[in-house]
Amino acid sequence: MIADLDCGGWLDDMIRAVMHFMIYSPDEAQMGQGGGYWSNEDGWVDRDHATIFTWNERKGLGLPTSLGHDADWIEIGSEPNPPGTNLLPATADRATTDTVP
Repeated sequence: MIADLDCGGWLDDMIRAVMHFMIYSPDEAQMGQGGGYWSNEDGWVDRDHATIFTWNERKGLGLPTSLGHDADWIEIGSEPNPPGTNLLPATADRATTDTVP
């Protein structure tokens, strides 16, 4: 993951300035009451209500307790698809219906 690279100096600072993270637990997503994403205010929630963390917050904070103890940091944009979803058909449908005349 890019967050674990050490490029050195100003490049590290630039990369870290644009990186944002959420906390995700696959077990909480499948078995818990929430959607598998962590909210500092509400606990385990769906993605739309998750707390977004900076790179510095990621390095300085611990992870919450989760079912199966599987909570981990995920970079925004690299999140897994929710269980039972497949984005390919929707993308394929959109490609055939959104054509330019």
